[in-house]
Amino acid sequence: MPSYVSLVISSTAFGLKSEKKYPLDLTLGKFKEKLVLVTGCEPSTMKLELLDDSERHVAFLVDDFKTLGELGVKDGYHVLASDPTVEAGHYDKLLGQDSSVEFKLTEEEYAQREDTVLAWKKRNKIGKFKELDPEEARKAEEKRLAVEAAEKALLEKMNIGDRCEVRIPQQPTKRGEIMFLGPTKFKEGQWVGVKYDEPLGRNDGSIDGVRYFECLPKYGAFVKPAYVEVGDFPELGIDDLDEI
Repeated sequence: MPSYVSLVISSTAFGLKSEKKYPLDLTLGKFKEKLVLVTGCEPSTMKLELLDDSERHVAFLVDDFKTLGELGVKDGYHVLASDPTVEAGHYDKLLGQDSSVEFKLTEEEYAQREDTVLAWKKRNKIGKFKELDPEEARKAEEKRLAVEAAEKALLEKMNIGDRCEVRIPQQPTKRGEIMFLGPTKFKEGQWVGVKYDEPLGRNDGSIDGVRYFECLPKYGAFVKPAYVEVGDFPELGIDDLDEI
């Protein structure tokens, strides 16, 4: 399986199509962030449909923690982005674009153009370019620092190699060993890397091509500190199972 796939990207909000290469180990969440520039859709409201090279429906992409490879994305496939909060063709109307045009641009070339969604968002201070009110910005920064401090305090009570139990709301309780503690490149904040006793995880200790620890595929996961409890949690034996 190739490490990269070439995909056709299009959007209901912005008629232009582009063709770009993406790594198969890129998570869907990170993939959505990259698509903002070429689709005009925000990650929080973006809906993605995967079409094969014959334009037949394959699947809707919904799990932000799974990689493109795990989601069945293949070379030559088409990803169609939509956003229920944005009118179809919205950016074409604003920019006067011909939606029948297809193009291939590097990210640097795209960033330099003045007739793109990115340029329009910069001019109108939309999305990540929005200028917060000074008071709102101060409160947001205070909240971020408070969360960061609380997470660091929890990490200080943990050590690499500790046994732990992970309790995430609406998910089964899982046990494992702590393999990583600290910040990551895939998302801000503090994270606990856990190697589960069973293949109940989402990765092999790496995300977006960056390795944080070693484990078998599906045994690794990154969890917020608040959901991790350190203690004497031995591996569950057959006598501990509620169902066989």
